[in-house]
Amino acid sequence: MKLKKSLQSKLCLLFASLLLFSCSDNQEEISTSESLSQPKKEITVLHFKTFEEFNKKIDELSNLEDGELDRWVYENNPNSLYFIASENESLNSLPNSYKAILNSNSEFILGNKVVWYHLGKLYEFKENDNINKLKQHPENLNAVGEINVTIQKLSNNNAQARTNIGQGQVEARHQLEFRGTQFKDCSNNYRTINGIYKYVHELMTVQSTYYSSGAYSRLYLRVKLEWYAGRRKWRSASEPRDININLNLTGTQLKFANGVIINATGSDNVNVNYTCSGDKTILLKTSDGYGREGGDPFWSVQTSGTIDHQLHGGYHSWLNYAVW
Repeated sequence: MKLKKSLQSKLCLLFASLLLFSCSDNQEEISTSESLSQPKKEITVLHFKTFEEFNKKIDELSNLEDGELDRWVYENNPNSLYFIASENESLNSLPNSYKAILNSNSEFILGNKVVWYHLGKLYEFKENDNINKLKQHPENLNAVGEINVTIQKLSNNNAQARTNIGQGQVEARHQLEFRGTQFKDCSNNYRTINGIYKYVHELMTVQSTYYSSGAYSRLYLRVKLEWYAGRRKWRSASEPRDININLNLTGTQLKFANGVIINATGSDNVNVNYTCSGDKTILLKTSDGYGREGGDPFWSVQTSGTIDHQLHGGYHSWLNYAVW
């Protein structure tokens, strides 16, 4: 009798163990199944009702400090091109305000259509389009607009009293090469750099055009430090700098070739200071929306003033009389 009870106890214990193991195993399967069925995080796509609203946001973001722009992107478009380095020159040349709006697929939404930026052109897709398939053959798509950032460096000419800069062009006459020297990092520790470096102060224009809604143009000042990587290639340098800009732009206008002047906004005086900073791209002037019946306009630029650009700590500096 005792033997029978002992056997029954062991069988019950074995059955309970198997049941527990089975439940545990089943729980793991459910847990795995549930985790697999979790929806993937979607890529953010910013939505604008009109092209005018898109351009107002570009202007707003262009006037934010770096930290403020970082915060805006984290909160509104964390997978934007702003945080993504690209080998594509047209993408790298875009000011950060544009890269903050374009997501990692180079898209935003205008009205009820997805707009894709590709090699300077804008293409739009309807809600039911197979976007990924259509993107494989952009040569078959019809452009509905453009963001013109084709970089065409103009020849240096310091004798010019006024500089005309076409859409998507860079005027980079103000450059100074120097060899490695000492500087301080942002914790004021001494550092030494070797190799060939250069300060670059340039004007750049970017034109945003939606063929059905007109065009907008922006004039930017870019203050950069580059290092020579060999094989005639210059790359962006990361050493911190102190930058002091004092510029007057009286008389700077956006014009058509026939002399017609297009309304533009922005201060005639730019006075800004940055301490322990990287490269800076500063919005100087913005046009309102305009038609393109007269062709592509150009910025007629006239400046006076200085850009004081120096490695942090002042061990190498350049006081540039920035006349365009």
